[in-house]
Amino acid sequence: MLFLALSLAMVASLSTATVIAMHNEASKQRARAFARKPKILG
Repeated sequence: MLFLALSLAMVASLSTATVIAMHNEASKQRARAFARKPKILG
């Protein structure tokens, strides 16, 4: 039972870290695109 709880916690933390990393990448790309747009327009 303890092993099951530990593995569940590990999977949960890994998936959370993955989601956070993906979100950070997406926001970075969005910021880069937003910074690039004014230069193209101007």
